[in-house]
Amino acid sequence: MLKRVRSGGDAFGKALIDFHNTGEETISIIRRVEDNNVDEMPSSPYFRAFDEWDPLDRALSAWMEGRVLDIGMGAGRLSLHLQGKGHDVVGVDLSPGALEVSSARGVRDVRQLDILDGILDGEKFRTIALFGHNLGIAGFHENVGSFLELLSRMLTPGGRIVGTQINWDRTDKPEHLGFQEANRRAGRHPVDMTLRIEYGGIEETFSWCLTNQTELVEIAKSVGLAIEAIIDCGGMYSYVLRLPES
Repeated sequence: MLKRVRSGGDAFGKALIDFHNTGEETISIIRRVEDNNVDEMPSSPYFRAFDEWDPLDRALSAWMEGRVLDIGMGAGRLSLHLQGKGHDVVGVDLSPGALEVSSARGVRDVRQLDILDGILDGEKFRTIALFGHNLGIAGFHENVGSFLELLSRMLTPGGRIVGTQINWDRTDKPEHLGFQEANRRAGRHPVDMTLRIEYGGIEETFSWCLTNQTELVEIAKSVGLAIEAIIDCGGMYSYVLRLPES
């Protein structure tokens, strides 16, 4: 079991349920506990059809093949797209609300799972998807290598891990740079953080981390994953990691 911080209710899932049921935008508050930085997170992007996706996500979907594990599936936008393309998809999320919405929208195989607790026993996938910067599920930078190793054990030989992430070291925003420096002074990785989602009187708190592309290349190679592609878009990037055939 990997180190993590997690407590509270299902604020994220409640926001998705309300949007799904009403069609009216719902806004969650994301509060970074370490410095009280606040962002707003609308629910509607989790429901977008393929032609409304960010171009980076659309491009990355072309790398999907075979049976797919969609980790942190949210409202199921990726799973639904891949099902429509004929893929066998398993969607997992820790949020009961997300699973309720995804199932209602037509995702056929949804499962509640904290992936940090371990693999799906006996099940193998050709592709594992970490859209929405979901490599951050690792929680702490020190966990990223172990998390990738865990995912690798669920891949067939030659299988892929594909996802998006943030080049955190390319920011010039004073609030970002100040947060990173405070983390360094405290002996932490610059972008390890604790996030709190607040919606409808519900709060949930969890650890989250960012991994820039230089770090990811080094970590992936250290656990035996080949770098098949890095798509550098400046502040954001996508990656395709491949497990060797043998």
